[in-house]
Amino acid sequence: MGQLFTKIMAVIGILFLAFLFTVVGSITLLITGQPLFYWYVFLGTMVILFALMISTYFDMLTSKIRWIGLGASLVIALAIVGIFEFNAYQTAQLETISDSEVDVSIYQPFDNNDRLATLEEESSLSLERNLPVLDGSTALYPVYAAFAEAVYPEATYDSHSSAVRMTNTPTAFDSLIYGDVDIIFTPAPSEQQRQTAEEQSVEFELTPIGREAFVFFVNQEQNVHSLTLEQIQDIYAGEVTNWNEVSAASGTIQAFQRPEGSGSQTALQRLMGDRALMEPPSEQLISGMGGILQETSDYRNHQNAIGFSFRYYVTEMNKTDGIRLLEVNDIDPSKENIAAGTYPITADFYAITRQGEETEEVHQLIEWMTGPEGQELIEKTGYAPLVEGESEQ
Repeated sequence: MGQLFTKIMAVIGILFLAFLFTVVGSITLLITGQPLFYWYVFLGTMVILFALMISTYFDMLTSKIRWIGLGASLVIALAIVGIFEFNAYQTAQLETISDSEVDVSIYQPFDNNDRLATLEEESSLSLERNLPVLDGSTALYPVYAAFAEAVYPEATYDSHSSAVRMTNTPTAFDSLIYGDVDIIFTPAPSEQQRQTAEEQSVEFELTPIGREAFVFFVNQEQNVHSLTLEQIQDIYAGEVTNWNEVSAASGTIQAFQRPEGSGSQTALQRLMGDRALMEPPSEQLISGMGGILQETSDYRNHQNAIGFSFRYYVTEMNKTDGIRLLEVNDIDPSKENIAAGTYPITADFYAITRQGEETEEVHQLIEWMTGPEGQELIEKTGYAPLVEGESEQ
């Protein structure tokens, strides 16, 4: 009886150690933000090790078998980790397209870096007080930073907390909805952003100030040069999964998306209409809140990848070697085709305000943006200006 009790207590002790090691290991993985893969490897290794400990204590296996089992388990674990890390290394070498890769500080107004478009002559509008606070999407920061350099008094305009800020599309909409900024520069709002505004009794006033192409791109080595609108929709609905269904190329398509609420993801949702989007490639990380964080993967330039963005962003602001912009319906996304309206996926971008709450300075600035000087800066930045006489709201 005493011997049985001792064995039971030994098993409890081993299980307690297993629990302790698992908790400590999980906390370590959580703090370091490792991929979920490592949690599975760690858990599997713990199960095997403690199973071997119990079998050793109860003489369930011969010493030789136990050592073979231990050695085999460690070799397999190391091999799995090695393969994972090798694949991760290869993936890391691929070109990526991510907002985090853009150094927006080089577009800061009055920074003497020649990055911003300038007028031939001094601006007809000059604001000295009650400066409208500006924010917007990453891709449009060079536009409204150029506006500020032309119209605002010379000063340091930090992109985080000054009158000329740059966050991103979702944050800019939140800041406008809650009254922290006066004008944001973004594509049209998503349905979720409109709903959030409605819940806060805010109505958006959208003033188009320029035009841009929504573009799709692939690895430049891929034998894909043009897609139709319907083919793009089929790919992102998950109905076309291999390049040989729409081109001379072959391979399983990796159709990357952007995070929910971003300007480009909203543009894709508009393009899809009523068709549901497929699940995007994603990465699972152990989050700091104790759960699993599922985040949309940044575009990585795999051989069979396809991604999307706005033309200026991928050709100027975050210029990426190794990709090819696709023609859509056999039409190239050139500035000329955008301005002429022949490229089929062209969208206005806007100066957006809280309707009925604009100050006199906000009205003056928006009127100036849509006039000749504002349009000159938009064109010099690299976007297509408005079609003359356009007044869509």
